[in-house]
Parts: sequence; structure tokens; C-alpha cells
Amino acid sequence: MALARSRAGFVAWEIAAAVPYLLAVRAVVRQPRGDRLRWLAVAAALHGVLLFARVPLSDDLFRYRWDARVARAGIDPYAFAPDAPQLRHLRDPDHRRINHPEVRTIYPPGAQALFRAVTAVWDDPFAFRLVAAVASLLASLALAGFLRARGADDRLAIVLCWSPLAAAEASVGAHIDAAAVALLVAGLWALAARRAAAAGALLGLSFAIKLGAGPIALLAARRRPIVLAAFALAVAAPLLPHLGGPVMPGASDYADRWRFNPSIFAAVEAAVDFAAAVSATPAERRFAARVAAAAAWLALLAWLLARRVDAADGARALVGAALLLSPTVHPWYALWLLPLLAERPTPGWLALASLLPLSYLGESGGIRLVEYGVPFVIAVASMARRGRPRLTERLTDRGSSL
Repeated sequence: MALARSRAGFVAWEIAAAVPYLLAVRAVVRQPRGDRLRWLAVAAALHGVLLFARVPLSDDLFRYRWDARVARAGIDPYAFAPDAPQLRHLRDPDHRRINHPEVRTIYPPGAQALFRAVTAVWDDPFAFRLVAAVASLLASLALAGFLRARGADDRLAIVLCWSPLAAAEASVGAHIDAAAVALLVAGLWALAARRAAAAGALLGLSFAIKLGAGPIALLAARRRPIVLAAFALAVAAPLLPHLGGPVMPGASDYADRWRFNPSIFAAVEAAVDFAAAVSATPAERRFAARVAAAAAWLALLAWLLARRVDAADGARALVGAALLLSPTVHPWYALWLLPLLAERPTPGWLALASLLPLSYLGESGGIRLVEYGVPFVIAVASMARRGRPRLTERLTDRGSSL
């Protein structure tokens, strides 16, 4: 690829490619007839081409490989940080590319099992890119099945598989979120097909890789309790090898210290800083802001549970709120949102998912203004356009009654 070596150039390609992508989604929404097979061929080509891009979008795959190497040596990857002297004998030239080597791994037991499985077949960083790309395509197939089961147009699976962000974060970034999302979508498909036990197991496996499916399983269990039992069994299986020791010890560091590219959380943080500027230390204010954001998200979850909202609809609300309230918003977090938008493609959310790669260029005010401001304007304009006919109808009805 011509842009393969430049991060700025690659981001420019992602943003430019988002334009035909969004137009394609709009065309599918407006024209229900068309070829239902072409989308998969285009998706496979897009993911395949990006496998050869060499732009350094993320270094997470080096942590994946390191965790697997530690496990294969008979050491629990949760026991030591990569920089620990106890692991010096396992280091190779890629060790210097591991992010936050002073922090023990944050990845759940299911992810650890996946890392070991991948490296058992092919111990190379590229293997993780290949697995993520295949997982992304499988997620798209599962999404098509989910849409059919819900009575929607299965071609809207292009919301995920034609997304430049989704293809890049899988084929280039190698993020295991692609695998977790594939299992999540398969779980929602099973739920739509009234296979509650299978849905619970798939959601549990997704949770075991990345924790995002947990609240969605709770929503599903409100209507079908067996989901929770199958979910628990699937989560427990990869956890067994780590019993008796720490699990995900680095997660506390992530929750306490990580901050990158926030949107609404930045406003929450500013409000807390203003209210407690004199009476609290910076660490206390940071903690209070995170508690406030978490409380708002948990309140939304409680409301959805109380109303017994459909799992897929509730998932869309929860993931969207998490993106807005989180202190850390990496581009690949949008992988969780995109499949949930397929049933109801919303312009503002699609624009946000398309613009999040701008964060690779930095966190300046101008970048974040475009990244979050443009989707906000599009969302407001879209809501106004949807509301205008209703207002016109009300005025017409009122006039006819005079």
C-alpha cells in the first residue's frame, strides 16, 4: 500500500475511505434490492489488502505474544510484569516494543488462552493480524445472520465489514476485540434465533476475551435466565488455570491511570476539578471523576434492566454511553459499536466511528473538536430532520381542526 509506512497518511486514507463507506450504507438503507453476496467479497478484499500494510497503528500484539511466551514457559502471565527480572531469560528483540512493560497484563483468561492457541500454531506477530482479520469477517457473517433473524436487511452487515476503521483495527492493529466482538454478535444471533443456552455460552466466551459482553448477558438473562448459567460456565472454563493467583492485576492500573481521547468524560473531569479544586488532591479528583462517570453508566444499565429492554437494543445504548463516558477511547473501541448499529444505522454514531482514527494523530483540541464535534452536529441535524415531518403533521392536523 502506498500509505503503508506513514501513520498520518494511513489515517488520511481511513478518513477519505469513510466517505464511500457511509454512502454505501446510505444506499443500502434507501434501496432494499441488490446483490447480497457482493458485500462479503468486498469485505474480504479490504481486510486482505490491509494485511500487507506496515503502518505501526498499535503495539498491543507484542503484548499478546509476550503473554503467550510466558505461559508456554510454565509461568502464569499474571504473575510478573514484562520488565520483571524473573522473566529476563524470555526476552527477545520484540520485548522493547511491549507497551507499558512495567504493568502486569490486563487481558482476561480467555484472551490468554487465545494468545497461547495462536502462537502454538504460528509464533509470529503477523499471526495475530491474520486471526483478527478472519475474526472480523466471521463477525460480519454472524451479523448478517443476526439481521436475518431480526427481519432486517442482511446487507447492512456492511456497517461492520466495509468500515475502514473495522478493517484497519483488525488487519493492521490485530486487536483481539475483533474476536470478542465476533463472539458477541454470534451470541446475539443465537439469542434472536431463540437458542438461549448457546447465546449465553457465546456471550461468556466473548466476556472471557474482553469484558464488554457482561452487561449484555445481564440484559439477555432478564428475559431468559438460562443465558446467565451458560454464560457463567463459559467464563469459568478459561479461568481455571489461573485459580489461586492474581487475575488481570494490570486492570487496576488501567482503571486508575489511563486517560486518552475522552469526550464527555473530559467535561465530567472539569466539573469535578472545579467543584473540588481546593478540598481534594489531584488523585482524589481523578478518582471522583471516574466514579461519577461509572455511576452514570451503571444508572443507565439499571434503567435498561428495570425496563427489560431487548439485549441488542440495550447493548447499543450501553456501548455508546461507554464510549462517551470512558476516560480512554481508542479507535478500536468502536469495533464494539459498529455491529450494533447495523440494525439501525445512525448517522451521528457512524460518523464518530469513522472519525475516531484521528486520535492516532494526537489529542489536540482541534483534533478532538473534529473527532467529536462533527458527529455531534450530524446527530443533531439528523434528529431535526426526523422531527420535521412530525412537526409538520402536527401543524397540519391543528390547522385542519380550526
